Amino acid sequence: MSKKHKHSFKFPEKWDVVPDEKYSTLEGDWPGARMMTRYVIINSETNEVIDDANGYGYKTKQNAYKAGYYKSNTNNIKSNRIAVEKFLKNHKQFADNVERQFHI
Repeated sequence: MSKKHKHSFKFPEKWDVVPDEKYSTLEGDWPGARMMTRYVIINSETNEVIDDANGYGYKTKQNAYKAGYYKSNTNNIKSNRIAVEKFLKNHKQFADNVERQFHI
């Protein structure tokens, strides 16, 4: 079961996105510059960092949720892509019409 968020991404129940000061940076080098919060994906049960955008943190919560969705659903995404490719191969006329319509 996944948590309810504002977006439609399925996200593992034990994962969460939190702001992390370790990855936060100043938006400029002038006096009074704002702190830019960065987000990381953690395991909420163990507080282990699952993903931190290669050490930089994510700029927005939404980007962190997207990354978490992709990280947790890679197999589903790949199988869906394979199914679409198979469908287009078996329905060549439909694929040609789509290519013509959208100039792919």
